[in-house]
Amino acid sequence: MNTNTSLFFDLATVPSIGAKRKDFFTRLVDGTRVFDVLAHLPSSILQRAYVQDLTHKDQDRLVTFHFQVNAHHPNARRGIPYRISGMLRGSQIAIDLLFFNPYKSFLERAARQNDMIIVSGKLSLSKHKGAEPYQIVHPDHMGTLDSLDNWIGVERIYPLTAGLTQGLVRTALNSICATLTDAPEWLSSETLHDFQLPSWKEAFLAVHNPQTDNDLQPMASSRQRLAYDELFAKQVAQHYYHALSIRHAKTPILLHTSALLQQFLAILPFKPTGDQMRAIHDIAHDLTQSIPMHRLLQGDVGSGKTLVALGAAMIAIENGFQVAILAPTDILARQHLATIRHFVQGLGIAVELLTGREKGAARARILNDLQHHTIHIIVGTHALFQADVVYAKLGLAVIDEQHRFGVKQRLELTQKANQLHVLSMTATPIPRTLLLAHYGEMAVSLLKEKPPGRKEIETRTISLDRLEDVLAYVENVISRGEKVFWVCPLVEESEKLDLAAATDRYSDLAKHFGDAVVLTHGRQKADEKESAMQRFAKGDATVLVSTTVIEVGVDVPEATVMIIECAERFGLAQLHQLRGRIGRGELNGTCLLLFSDKISFVARQRLQMMKKTTDGFELAEADLRLRGGGDTLGVRQSGLPTFRFADMTSEDPDIYQYYQYLYEQANDEAKALLREDPHLTTERGMAVQFLLRLFNLDEAEQLKRAG
Repeated sequence: MNTNTSLFFDLATVPSIGAKRKDFFTRLVDGTRVFDVLAHLPSSILQRAYVQDLTHKDQDRLVTFHFQVNAHHPNARRGIPYRISGMLRGSQIAIDLLFFNPYKSFLERAARQNDMIIVSGKLSLSKHKGAEPYQIVHPDHMGTLDSLDNWIGVERIYPLTAGLTQGLVRTALNSICATLTDAPEWLSSETLHDFQLPSWKEAFLAVHNPQTDNDLQPMASSRQRLAYDELFAKQVAQHYYHALSIRHAKTPILLHTSALLQQFLAILPFKPTGDQMRAIHDIAHDLTQSIPMHRLLQGDVGSGKTLVALGAAMIAIENGFQVAILAPTDILARQHLATIRHFVQGLGIAVELLTGREKGAARARILNDLQHHTIHIIVGTHALFQADVVYAKLGLAVIDEQHRFGVKQRLELTQKANQLHVLSMTATPIPRTLLLAHYGEMAVSLLKEKPPGRKEIETRTISLDRLEDVLAYVENVISRGEKVFWVCPLVEESEKLDLAAATDRYSDLAKHFGDAVVLTHGRQKADEKESAMQRFAKGDATVLVSTTVIEVGVDVPEATVMIIECAERFGLAQLHQLRGRIGRGELNGTCLLLFSDKISFVARQRLQMMKKTTDGFELAEADLRLRGGGDTLGVRQSGLPTFRFADMTSEDPDIYQYYQYLYEQANDEAKALLREDPHLTTERGMAVQFLLRLFNLDEAEQLKRAG
């Protein structure tokens, strides 16, 4: 029987965390369970040595020693440290301990004059004339003689967040590891033998007690074990819940007679791309099956995903079903409404909008029409799955920017029908290495071809020092009747972050261009955002200052310039999304990436990649290497899929290839397990259920049903 159930407890139950520090740890580990803290691995180690003598070779080392306290030297002058002078035990070597902004009463208690204490910290040579030759600025530890053993040897270093120290994180993990017991084995004996893997408990104890730098590497046996567990769990979840959806399938077969679809394609003002037609054909085939469709439509910015979704909608409508199109924002929902009504004009298809802004009699009318099937396509936001929304015959759900919705939100929509066909769409290209590992049996369609008419976009990088040149360029652009997006990373100025603020930039630009400038950001009310967007779209304003609220869905053909301020603060995927807002009309576009003088090496690489290519798939691979991503199979839903332990995106070709091999083996083992134990009811199957719960994959069934 597994006694590790405490791993699923709220992390506030850990004595050294408690309610007082829970929020700090939650932010650090992106989770609220004890296991989430256990899965927070050290990133490096320090070697802290005990010394009985000192030489200049010890400079910049972490040292622990016996310290004879001589005297305290407070200093009231600002900027001058509080100093404790003393000697290394048994020698004439003098050492100063320096403290800025000290707690005098604490120092007087911890280092009483003439006492012998233990001191540990980073040794340095004094740079001040007349001072002792050695000093330690803010020692890591000052304590009694019996604390010596705690401050020598290997010291593990964890990633931190504001409000936490290394000591607090280590104490919490020591407490958790002390109560850890071995779980029933979920891996086969062949896997354990072939890969020479330790037990699950041994792996966790080892990763939290590294002795050398090699123990921190992805190829260390303890880290391999945890990575394999993670890959195995994800593949079991993929195959298990896919099989479950087939066993319980009741989805009606949608016959593809092509009549309405062909009418739709015939009235289009352009010819669809080959990729679009292949995606529509694949979707049509899915809809003729007796199992619910779960297809991911992955297309770069401007690749025409909406047209493909409408092709699927034509098949559903022709078979007597309604279609719901879910968008993450009000702006995007209204953009979809306008686009869809334009495309289906003349086909007799009723399209309506339902967001939080529809209230009273207008909302009541829409709900009544939905229930009586006088609406064929409903476009909306979270309002589409509220409790009082009843569909007459919902057959297809299209979820745009699906990673912007949580599992429970998507599930609420899919529960509006008995068994629902689901088409998920994303404009964030997911690298090939993660598609298999995370989407498994979920079918994927790729749109790589650009529809005819999409213009080229030139990308330039410019220092913020040249802001006056940028303003002159903007003046020239708007004098030609073109429009400009100006994106800032914050709404208001922050004391902690020295970044551009949209409100401040709006004020500055308004001084230059007057009423031609409008402002929109996420803190505005919906009608304020809509008003600003309408002024910009209609031409009453020619410069739109915004945060990333305009990242997706905004379509203004006259906009030819995208300016992104402090571009080094954005990821590649986000920069690419923003750049995709221009070049949608008759003119080519220009994207200006403004960077500050504090740009890091990695950020500079991102900006260079943006200049190099407009291929979203190539940028997605680069973004994954530089930044990593979010989670798609679990419950976090914050972006691209990622892993806790498996290094699936390493730039080291040997590590990359090895983890691909691990994935293949884990996939084969998952399939073999489910052939022998399809319901996970054996002793090993129960152990696997515990593993799924560890990785939050016990909710994967709901996610699979939700797309």
